Amino acid sequence: MIEPEQTGILSPHQVPLVSRLHPEHSLNGLVIQLFGFRLIIGTLTVLFPTEIIGGEEPPVPRDASGEL
Repeated sequence: MIEPEQTGILSPHQVPLVSRLHPEHSLNGLVIQLFGFRLIIGTLTVLFPTEIIGGEEPPVPRDASGEL
């Protein structure tokens, strides 16, 4: 008699692969990637605001005597 696992229809090592292919898991991965992309863009905007926005250069720091 042939066991159900030997038919190749639902072998135990194929079950995780099937569960990984569900649309909701792919959608969750896509949403996480989009949020990660927005987080990276936001971080770059905070770290380098003048390069991205094209603002003015920072003021020249003065030394201890107060001269330029």
